[in-house]
Amino acid sequence: MKKYTYIIALLILCLNTNAQQFSRVTTGDIVNTPSGSRSCNFIDINNDDFLDILITNGTTGGENNMLYINNNGESFSLLSDTITNDNSPSDGAACADYDNDGNTDIFIVNWYNINNLLYNNTGNVSFTKIDTGLIVNGGGYSETAAWGDADNDGFVDLYISNSAGNKKNILYRNTGTGYFEKITDISPATDSYFSRSVNWIDYDNDGDQDLFVSNENNQNNNLYRNDGNFEFTKLIGINIVSDNYNSISSSWADYDNDGDFDLFISNYQQHNQLFRNDNNDTFTEISGPWNTDIGCSFGSTFGDYDNDGDLDIFITNAYCSDDLNNYLYRNDGNDNFSKVEDEFPATDLGNSFGCAWGDYDNNGFLDLVVANWQNETQNNYLYKNNGNANNWCKIKLEGLITNKSAIGTKVKCKATIDGNSVWQTRELSSQSGYCSQNSLVVHFGLGDASTIDSIQILWNSGAIQNLSDIEINQFITVVEDISSILVGEIEVSGEDGKTTIEEFQGSLQMIASVLPDYAADTSVSWSVEEVTATAYISETGLLQATGTADGNGLVRVIAMANDGSEVYGSLEITITNQDFTGIKENYTDYIIYPNPTKGLLTIKAPKLDVNSAIINIFTLYGIKVYEVSTKSISGEFRLDLNFLKDGIYILRISNTVFEEYMRIVKI
Repeated sequence: MKKYTYIIALLILCLNTNAQQFSRVTTGDIVNTPSGSRSCNFIDINNDDFLDILITNGTTGGENNMLYINNNGESFSLLSDTITNDNSPSDGAACADYDNDGNTDIFIVNWYNINNLLYNNTGNVSFTKIDTGLIVNGGGYSETAAWGDADNDGFVDLYISNSAGNKKNILYRNTGTGYFEKITDISPATDSYFSRSVNWIDYDNDGDQDLFVSNENNQNNNLYRNDGNFEFTKLIGINIVSDNYNSISSSWADYDNDGDFDLFISNYQQHNQLFRNDNNDTFTEISGPWNTDIGCSFGSTFGDYDNDGDLDIFITNAYCSDDLNNYLYRNDGNDNFSKVEDEFPATDLGNSFGCAWGDYDNNGFLDLVVANWQNETQNNYLYKNNGNANNWCKIKLEGLITNKSAIGTKVKCKATIDGNSVWQTRELSSQSGYCSQNSLVVHFGLGDASTIDSIQILWNSGAIQNLSDIEINQFITVVEDISSILVGEIEVSGEDGKTTIEEFQGSLQMIASVLPDYAADTSVSWSVEEVTATAYISETGLLQATGTADGNGLVRVIAMANDGSEVYGSLEITITNQDFTGIKENYTDYIIYPNPTKGLLTIKAPKLDVNSAIINIFTLYGIKVYEVSTKSISGEFRLDLNFLKDGIYILRISNTVFEEYMRIVKI
């Protein structure tokens, strides 16, 4: 009996060993449209939690780019829109929500001194092409671009690499108004190299995003340390910027799970390189199968495709000859990688540029898209990951003070894998390699872990969010918890301590003292509430009497924190000696009751003239537990929250013209 048991076990082992991790998708336009493709990006354009795919095309003379909409993980449809009718010679692309409206926007670069392209996502799977501003009128010979929040102001900035012309790369500061300011007087913008790839990455873990640029033509690569406020220090004398290789792509990730970000560089007709980050601007070059693979490498990207808890590497090859293989290196741990040679995606031939990991069918395993261009007429590759027995977790982040896309945010995950307690670390990036963008949904492979001990999110704002005892094999959405960095107290006073206005149409300068000093945003918005009188207040906090009959009496002046905390301070002011004519000023009113609530909650906003709104409820950890799109009844929104457990929650009510947050208590 024991003999037969061994035979069955051996058969099962053989079946598992021979099982193919990937299947190449063969149906649909996405893999049957010959083109000269360059970049590929996994992005969720319509916020349906199914990843769409952007593929740019760079045929000489121009070719339309392609944006494929995901049909519930089963197929893809080519979007017909302005974004797919540009007929430009495009290279790289970078996608992020640059205006923080909740929709992912797209920036595409062009070569041949053709203007680059910025598309604003207006929702409803539609884009508006931005035609004004230097960002789309500067020309250039651009290779790719990356969004990153250089100054941590909550708006992603943009860096563009160039490989010809004056070869100067370009840095644009996002002002938050739809206008981008060109930064010209710092080394990342004045250096002139044959630049290809660019990454925003906090390599030194000091809380801001640094810049790494890979350069070809046997030039040194560049590492610019971010010192804050758009001041950068160009580092020299360390090995990752001293090798004089023909570098095309650069990818950063924590492949050894030690909490900092390591670097893989793809070199053209030279061996590729892996550098382990040992902290303090020290890197150690790690040997691997890439030392003997002298290919023609272009794209590169890290991803844990087998969900075993460590990051693997995929490399594309192109240009030096036809029918080249791409490389897949499986991370076996302890600085050891094995080359996968006898299965997809390593067995397909062609010329490939960009590559990106993303779970398009939401089965918890990373799929792979590859942009091909051989003879400008090659079909692209899409590989479906068939999965295995390993576990996983996916996390979608939404910034509030941090930029909406959470670019630059770090996520740490602790679980017990193969009997060992393992911390994994990711940083959200809009460029995971040359002409490549992995999904912004954070993915962790968990091996045989039965639960997630801890998840820690380090937001750009400085907020640190901790979750514990998280179930495996689930997709969760986490909204930034800003309670730890919000204004804590506001004291309102009149200038020189005055609490009266006694002059006809007199005024009084109001002062708000905001504590603590380290609050994320110490600015306030002023408003006036009627008690028995009316008045108005200027943007500078000047309380102005109306000079009318109803201006006599009491008003309450309110200073509301602008950081979303709902903290406010108020002071009553007595107004006398006003005239007996005039018109009463309009004002807004906003009431929520009962709070605490046992289940039924009413939001009353008769003066806001709000007919419909979207209402979300989040836990204090930022996990969304409720969402409804509703209409008001006689200026009231009524909610049945009996399903909520007792506790404290954050309620958000919003529509196209306003957004408000409030704290509610369920008892």
